[in-house]
This record gives sequence, C-alpha cells and structure tokens, in this order.
Amino acid sequence: MCHRLKALFSLAIGLFFVCALVVNPAATLANTIVIDSFDNPNPGTNFFVPGLAPWGSGNPFLNKDTVVGVLGGERDILVQVVGTPLPISAAGIIGYEPVYGNGVLEVGTYGRAGTRVTAQYDGVDMDSSGALVDAKGLGPVDLTDGGVNDRLQLAFNSVDGGNALALGLAVTAVGAGGTPTTVNLLVPESGTPFVYDIPFAAFPVNVFGSVESLTFEFNNSGTPTPNVDFELDSVVAVPEPSTLVSLSALGALLVVVGTWRWRKR
Repeated sequence: MCHRLKALFSLAIGLFFVCALVVNPAATLANTIVIDSFDNPNPGTNFFVPGLAPWGSGNPFLNKDTVVGVLGGERDILVQVVGTPLPISAAGIIGYEPVYGNGVLEVGTYGRAGTRVTAQYDGVDMDSSGALVDAKGLGPVDLTDGGVNDRLQLAFNSVDGGNALALGLAVTAVGAGGTPTTVNLLVPESGTPFVYDIPFAAFPVNVFGSVESLTFEFNNSGTPTPNVDFELDSVVAVPEPSTLVSLSALGALLVVVGTWRWRKR
C-alpha cells in the first residue's frame, strides 16, 4: 500500500506541473514581475493627436495615469506626431479594450506623418509637461527578482511597421547611479499575437537589479516611420525560458516514474 501511495503521489505531482504549465505558464513562476498589463483604466482612455496648423495645435498627447499594478504606480504615455499631418494624424487607446477583452496600448497612424510613442515607468511624479516624459525614480526596483529573471517580455497582439519592415524600439533603463543604458531593437511585423523577448544581456550595462526608471520608445528614429500601427498587450520581466522547460521536464519525469511504480506494484 505504501508503494502505491508513493506512486500515486509522484503521478499527481507530475500531472500538476505539466497541467499548470500548459494552462498558464506565467502563473507557475512567482518571479514574473508585471510592468504593465494595460488593464487599467477601465474603460480605456481613447486619444486623438491633431495635426499641425492649420488643422490643429500640433501639441503631443500626454497621459499620466496613477494605476495600481503598474510598475512604480504610474504609467506615462507620450504620443508625438512628426511629419506632414492630417486633421487627425494618430489615434489609439490606453487601458481596457472591450472588443478584445483585455488591456492594450493601441496606436494607429494616418497619412504621411510618423508617430513616436513613449511609455515610461518612473514612479509617481507631478510633471504635467507635454514636451517631455521625465525620469523621477522608482525607488529602485529589482526586476531580476534576486537574480532569477533575465529578460523583458513584450506581448503584442499585432505589429505593422508601416513603410518599414519592422517597428523600431528603443528601451532605456536607468540604474541606481542615474546613468541610462539603451538598446535599439527592431520588432518584426505580425498580424497575430506573439511574444518579443529582450534579454537583460542585450544592454551594454546590466542595471536591472536596481532600476530607477524604464522607458520604451516605439518608432524611435529621428524621423518616425509613417503608417505604423501596433497593439501591445503587456510588458513583464520573466525568468529565462529554460526554467519553464525544466519544470515541464520535471513534471513529465514524475508522471513516468509514478506510472512505472503503479504498474510494477
């Protein structure tokens, strides 16, 4: 009876690991740190960026939301239109989107203008300037969660690089010493949801154990590419994929051992 109980226990634990990873891989990893899921506000904030004179002021759109569950407690979004405008050169939504049933940062560009979008997480501040998104400081925060996490992960619903073949993205992390480190990337186009990994090792200096601010600048070139559209679902810091593989392998092994013991007895 004792051997049968051990076999059943091994089988149950193995099935737990395998099923948990299949149903929700992130839920099994306590080290995952959510930077932004864009689920708040609910309903989402719709925005429109007017063109230059004579159609509009040409001022950028700045949204600063104090949000529970966002890294640092505040999300700063700056949308700037650069180039030949239309009456409405860019539009989008920040927050929960009822059609898709989740939170998004969605941006669409129209005409020959290019739209540069900056999302910054630097803690709660009182800056209301529409010209710049400032870096005030998070505290700092350990995005490695004690050395376990090794990458940022951006979940996109879709990416259209417009007149380019990919979406330009600059990610800047400021460490505890106040020195920024930046990596320039190209996010591939896709009409279906996908995950884009940014390893901490891609940065010239690894500051993610003590981060004061984190900034994502989409379509970041000096002259932004026209007609860029993208929908970002979430941004998180996660462990390396091998952690998921190891847990899945452990679960499969326990299933095999439990089944073998059960049949043997």
